Amino acid sequence: MTERLEYAGLFTDLEIGVVKNVINEVRRQWPCLEKEDFDDLLQSCLVKWWTVKNTYDENSGTSLSTYMAAVIWKHLYNLKENRLCDSRIISGKTVSLDQPTNDDKDSPQLIDRIPAPDYLHFFELKLTIQVSLSALSERQQELCRLLGEEGLSLTDAVKYLKASRMTVYRDIKRIRSVFEKQNLRGI
Repeated sequence: MTERLEYAGLFTDLEIGVVKNVINEVRRQWPCLEKEDFDDLLQSCLVKWWTVKNTYDENSGTSLSTYMAAVIWKHLYNLKENRLCDSRIISGKTVSLDQPTNDDKDSPQLIDRIPAPDYLHFFELKLTIQVSLSALSERQQELCRLLGEEGLSLTDAVKYLKASRMTVYRDIKRIRSVFEKQNLRGI
């Protein structure tokens, strides 16, 4: 009953019902939104709907509730992605690396517990990769760049190189062979 008073004249019972249904469905699928206050999600979704409801076209063949559910689902999906991104960011808690590891005044500091990077290993690995790449043809080197650095799919790499799929497969086989000879398998 309070919802009608809070949103009186702004939204129909159908609109509020669609939003509630989508929120309940999404909260079951995405646990990160279960912790969110239901009323906050409801308000956020209704505000989103208010901003886009005039984009609904009655002649599109899609019902209002279907269109609205898609808009709300997308809004909640974006919220979920933002929450997951926020959870990956280190919280405001910082710890000094000079901090002792326990209460004993002579205990080692955190910095002493972190293993030093093995720069020599990285340098050797870089040289090995460079030697391996130099043994490849220009197209094979370009294929490595496209699949690795650029993150293209095999299909997109084939199109970019304007080569046949079989040629690219042969190139990949050759690349693997060269890298395996240098003990770079799985790197």
